[in-house]
Amino acid sequence: VVLDASINASVMEMYATSGSARGGVLEANGAAAVKYREKDLLKSMRRIDEKLIKLYSHLESATATATDKTGIESEIRNREKSLLPVYAQIAVQFCELH
Repeated sequence: VVLDASINASVMEMYATSGSARGGVLEANGAAAVKYREKDLLKSMRRIDEKLIKLYSHLESATATATDKTGIESEIRNREKSLLPVYAQIAVQFCELH
């Protein structure tokens, strides 16, 4: 529902049930899609997930060969792909709390 005071500035009424009404501007899914885009979720994963932190440190190490780096990059992509839905759901839950 979009409320616009310019439609009828003198009379505006809003009704909602007490158990399910929310006063937010956007639904939690919409807010999460706006505030937590994929690049933001990936940044959070790289900061929080222990396995990704280790993989990135191995990738940046000087001892890794080109074939090792390719394998590590593949592991990183697979890990990020598997974690993305979880972090997206966490973002929605976070938006519901605020």
